[in-house]
Amino acid sequence: MKRFWTAVCLAAGLAVPATLMPAQAPPPPSGQDDNRGLYDKEHNDYHQWNSAEDSAWRRYLSDHHRTYHDFAKASDKEQKDYWKWRHAHPRG
Repeated sequence: MKRFWTAVCLAAGLAVPATLMPAQAPPPPSGQDDNRGLYDKEHNDYHQWNSAEDSAWRRYLSDHHRTYHDFAKASDKEQKDYWKWRHAHPRG
């Protein structure tokens, strides 16, 4: 009977820390693609960079009187502002 309780305690000791661990944090926002797309930290979602997203980026730059440059070269603040604008203009 002692072995049984030792096994139960050991199993519980191994299971509890796994349940208390936080979920894996998403990657930080950046201009680099991964297989999920670009991460928008403020809205906690991903966007695939495709022709529609590129068109929206160009529209955003035009609306804000900025010259075209790659999204990957935009500052963190500009990327953050773009995603905020993008969520307010889902059709680009």
